Amino acid sequence: MLNIRHALSALPPHPSSSIKVPGDPRSRPKRLACP
Repeated sequence: MLNIRHALSALPPHPSSSIKVPGDPRSRPKRLACP
């Protein structure tokens, strides 16, 4: 789990992230809330 979070943080604002925000607004806060 930590590895995935670290990889996402290291990666820049890719277009995939933008699609996830409007596509699933709940997915964004859920991932951040996850420890």
